Amino acid sequence: MDISSLATFALTEFLLCLTPGPAVLLVVGISMRRGFALSHYATLGILATNVAYFTLSAVGVASLILASATLFTVLKFGGAADGRMAAASRSHWPVFPRRSPCRGWSCRVGCACSGRA
Repeated sequence: MDISSLATFALTEFLLCLTPGPAVLLVVGISMRRGFALSHYATLGILATNVAYFTLSAVGVASLILASATLFTVLKFGGAADGRMAAASRSHWPVFPRRSPCRGWSCRVGCACSGRA
């Protein structure tokens, strides 16, 4: 790798580190809706996941997955099942409280909050 490629990579990585991603938006959203104290749990979860990813990367699991199509398929369907389980359990423990469909000033006649039925 020559010096120009390394400089381009370093500049791109620096710019990507400055842009907020979904993890930052999650923490900001939780702290705005639930309070600053509860956003620490989201931060700890993100950090724990990053440690797992970095450990797997250092061990070289990616090369094992590339070598075995069966292992890749198992991990792919396992991740999809985990996502479905998380979505199904959201109704039991919602991260964000549900809001009323009423918009206040634009409330329609017959809305439960207006009493103008």
